[in-house]
Amino acid sequence: MITLALARGRLLDEEVALLTKAGYPVGNMIKDSRKLIFEYPNLNMRIFIIRPTDIPSYVEYGAADCGIVGMDTLMEEVHSL
Repeated sequence: MITLALARGRLLDEEVALLTKAGYPVGNMIKDSRKLIFEYPNLNMRIFIIRPTDIPSYVEYGAADCGIVGMDTLMEEVHSL
């Protein structure tokens, strides 16, 4: 199962649109819920909705396989990604 870390806040709509365009229909469930972890067994995917500043750490330490953040978040902190 692949685990994605998505940034909550203003980037979330764009991230959901990107996943939907790529063929992963996750949109409405994420946008309309207050949950922070979503499991999609049929897509073999788990999604974390977390603070953008936490995403590099989740990826670095293996809690998430991939994360989407803005370049500003990556430039502010040093991580071995």
